Amino acid sequence: MSIPVVFTQKYRTKDIAQDYLGVALRQAQQFNSEVVLVGDENSTHFGGAFYPMADFFGEAAAFAPHYRHMCSNPYEFELYNLQEHFILKALMQETGYDVIFSCDSDIMIYRDVSEVLPLVLGDCVAALTTTEYQPQYRWVSSGCNAFWTLRGIQDFCDLIMEMYTTADGIAKLKEKWDWHQSTGKPGGICDMTLLWHFTLRYPTGNMVRVLTDGSTFDDNINSAEGIQPNEYEMESGMKHIDWMSGMPYGHNLRLDRPVRFNTLHFQGNLAKRRMAEYVVERRMTDA
Repeated sequence: MSIPVVFTQKYRTKDIAQDYLGVALRQAQQFNSEVVLVGDENSTHFGGAFYPMADFFGEAAAFAPHYRHMCSNPYEFELYNLQEHFILKALMQETGYDVIFSCDSDIMIYRDVSEVLPLVLGDCVAALTTTEYQPQYRWVSSGCNAFWTLRGIQDFCDLIMEMYTTADGIAKLKEKWDWHQSTGKPGGICDMTLLWHFTLRYPTGNMVRVLTDGSTFDDNINSAEGIQPNEYEMESGMKHIDWMSGMPYGHNLRLDRPVRFNTLHFQGNLAKRRMAEYVVERRMTDA
């Protein structure tokens, strides 16, 4: 079964020199037969399936009046990060996709994600990027690499609405936000907060776990963290990558062995500028 790779991209003012979305899309197409871009009028089509975001924005727009901003990041940024899941839900309902791999627009993919779907998803409703290190009020799980079933994305959108429209939900979010305000810590409530609550309620796989085939998915190339802190060898502020048979590997310090990265996440403007250096063409591994 071939799993579609889905990128969503709402236009934002360009603040880096290169077209990182184009690099990410073309990299995904090297290994996956169906790559989908859901974008707006400012997005560019790169040869895969393109869907206008406006066609799937109904529930996302309906959520906006319920959103309460409790974060040091900009309002529009955090609102959209939650709305994105309603867009994915509408896309899956409209297209009939039962399972998708969704990822941030700065993710580089080095694998046919269908190959590892059974290893990471199993009988779960979703698989998310979740560290085991959760000190006080970190409450973080990421959808930067994620497998979603239709049931899973429906359940998550229901959870978002519940958390923002019920007294118990608001109180739980406000508990964390009050801690940030009292301690002066940046951050607050974002999509990753809601995703973390989702992992507590529903069966979810973990993308940063080292899988039985010796591979994993990267949370952030700027961090040594995997499923645990300080898990990967670093070099000049980024994960040290060794290229073996044309594929990226990192040295896992906990396991003391190389681990293949199915994806690399180039979070932040400085990392995005380097994405083109990490392009791998499929023909390098075809033999």
